[in-house]
Amino acid sequence: MQMTSQQIRARLDEIIAAQAEYEARNLDDELKAVLLAGGDVDALELEQSGFTRRVRRLALEKQAFEALLPDTERAEAVAKIEAMVTEIIEAKHVERFRQIVDEIVSNSEQIRLKLAELKAINIRRGELHRQAYFLGNTHHIHDASVPFQGLFSTRLNKLINQLRFFESPLAGGGPYFSCSIETDI
Repeated sequence: MQMTSQQIRARLDEIIAAQAEYEARNLDDELKAVLLAGGDVDALELEQSGFTRRVRRLALEKQAFEALLPDTERAEAVAKIEAMVTEIIEAKHVERFRQIVDEIVSNSEQIRLKLAELKAINIRRGELHRQAYFLGNTHHIHDASVPFQGLFSTRLNKLINQLRFFESPLAGGGPYFSCSIETDI
């Protein structure tokens, strides 16, 4: 059975904890204590021999898992990337992106005409404003130019700024309409 990187890391943590526990044990002191107490030295040496085998086995197991971990992580990353590519293909991002660009471009001429019309309105209002201001100053008529000031739309300016500074879905955002290195869509 193939272990996941998470399972390998968990096992490495278990091994490291067991090794720390084993390293805290002083086999020579244990042997001296049994010798001084007149205990069964052979039984202790047999137990310590098994203990030493377990410590050695854990060290080898740790080395094996440490060597296996990078390949396992790489294989998992490849699988995740393949899943992401499949998602992109199934979601038809490129086709949808092209379709939206086509819709925007096809409507852009109408938008340009409407913006030019708004500009013409404000140019005419500016001319009338200057004339009214001059007449008001000349004939001492206060606030004669106020009704002729240029029109302003917060909603339109917000939209224009959003279009001008479209944020990229990539990290950090940025003023561009591209998501990848490919030919122009």
